[in-house]
Amino acid sequence: MSVIIVAMVIGLVLGIFTGLLKVLMKPLINLLWSIIKLPFRLTKKIITLPFKAKQSQQIEP
Repeated sequence: MSVIIVAMVIGLVLGIFTGLLKVLMKPLINLLWSIIKLPFRLTKKIITLPFKAKQSQQIEP
């Protein structure tokens, strides 16, 4: 009898946990994605800065 109760409790906990995970997954993935994209954006800015500087110097006589 106690085995059935334990199994039910585990099932309930797992059900709640997976439900919460599904709800929380989207914001977490969005957060992770923005954290992953941040260094790329920064490196892109750092890489494009010298080129922009060179272009502005070339325009001036």
